[in-house]
Amino acid sequence: MPNPPPEMDHVQKAYFAVTYAPSSTFIAAPASLSSLKPSISYVGQVGELSDVHLYSAPKNDGDQVAAFLKERRGGSEGIVDVEVQIPQTRVKRGGDEL
Repeated sequence: MPNPPPEMDHVQKAYFAVTYAPSSTFIAAPASLSSLKPSISYVGQVGELSDVHLYSAPKNDGDQVAAFLKERRGGSEGIVDVEVQIPQTRVKRGGDEL
């Protein structure tokens, strides 16, 4: 059975989904990304996607961490993409809306 998604605290933390190139050393050890910037914490793999990992940082450092990660796209770290995770409210459709 797959692991349940992690609990996220969007009030105190900012979250980032980082996609790695197959050659990236971070695919084998994704938690080691914090060695580049200590305020980054590893949260876990995104679903079954072995090349996409979720990280968090304190909310007040969020913009700086996002910029830091985005500057490294295409570099030697093998970061392909960085997506800032924004919480969205889900709305359930009623029976008469179809």
